[in-house]
Amino acid sequence: MPGATTPITDREKAAILALKIGIIQDAKTAYIVAEDKARKDVPQNALKSMISKWINSDKVKTFSGYVDRLLADRDADARQRGRQEERNEGGQEERKPAESDRSQHRQAKDVDYYDPANQRKQINRIIQESSDDPKTQLDAIKAIQQTQRDDRQAARDQKQVQTYLPLRCFSCPLMEKERRKAGK
Repeated sequence: MPGATTPITDREKAAILALKIGIIQDAKTAYIVAEDKARKDVPQNALKSMISKWINSDKVKTFSGYVDRLLADRDADARQRGRQEERNEGGQEERKPAESDRSQHRQAKDVDYYDPANQRKQINRIIQESSDDPKTQLDAIKAIQQTQRDDRQAARDQKQVQTYLPLRCFSCPLMEKERRKAGK
């Protein structure tokens, strides 16, 4: 039975994957598929709350995130292959994918992404490479905006506050006048 606290089963994984891919259209059907019973044997009372608890459980969210990453990687790989094929059709020499992937991976290890300049370069590269994927571009732009907000907040936090305290001048005419009033 797909519960919120039980370990995730292969049946649940298959239902979540089918839901994410679009084979299953709604969470109710995914829950019934994940249930290890016939459709008629699934309890109908409080079905909506059971579906909600299951779909919002940590195990389902974790596996859904994993599936989302897998699908995003698959789409990115397909776009990269398409760009590579387009370049190759343009008369460029075909390179070995394994060698190029290793060299890109080596370069990525050497880059320090804590440095804001390197972050900007990487985000700009992502935006340029995903010219056919507006969702990825939007995500990169959101990352830029968040970084800018963080920078502004850090600048505000670093500002020194200057405080001016009143001076006490015993020969000041105003001070003398106040002293005389207080003495009476």
